[in-house]
Amino acid sequence: MDIISLLGQILADKSGSRLIHAKGLIRLALSDAGKADANLEVKQMIPILNNQVKQRLANVKLGDPRDLVKHLTTELVKKQSLLTMSA
Repeated sequence: MDIISLLGQILADKSGSRLIHAKGLIRLALSDAGKADANLEVKQMIPILNNQVKQRLANVKLGDPRDLVKHLTTELVKKQSLLTMSA
């Protein structure tokens, strides 16, 4: 499982949005940050969550961006071993 799929699933579950939309938002945020590669480490992804993802969530008015980003960050740290095993 790659980081975009993992975060997309977490965001879709938490926000009630469709998986394709959640993954698209994550991809666009990565693009905003100048990162086109889904093979990022967790420590590289956390600043992107706190900046670009939070801004995109605010732009589309999808729930409380701070709450969603906090949830995404917490779940990402919990599930980082899934990313390591699949790499």
